[in-house]
Amino acid sequence: MVLQPETFGLSNEAEAVRWAFITVSVWWFIFMLPLVINYKEREVEKTGNFKEVFSGFVNTFRDIQKNKNVLLFLFAFFLYIDGVHTIMSLATSSMIKLFFIRLFLFIYVLLFTQQHFLMLLSFMLWPL
Repeated sequence: MVLQPETFGLSNEAEAVRWAFITVSVWWFIFMLPLVINYKEREVEKTGNFKEVFSGFVNTFRDIQKNKNVLLFLFAFFLYIDGVHTIMSLATSSMIKLFFIRLFLFIYVLLFTQQHFLMLLSFMLWPL
């Protein structure tokens, strides 16, 4: 849609991007409806005893140590997410340094790429 806006009857790429945001927002809304309608939040027993909470944490950590697949998964996830954060921080710092993007636009792009639910809001606030 964005690469060939004429195919969809749109005049330019900016209009195609706006329509792409609308369609993705509708897509997310449609697939979110079953969760919103059917999800029932369970009651959680609240306890204020620090000793019980800490012992539960220790027991969970012991269970993880016994299951090597979970331990391997957590290690791999930590490595992966560290790489993602490194790329994000390097990309944002180089974007500011190399392209001299205004602060407002930088924050907008960062939020926009991180939060899918902001797509519809961004479209509404985007100056026409």
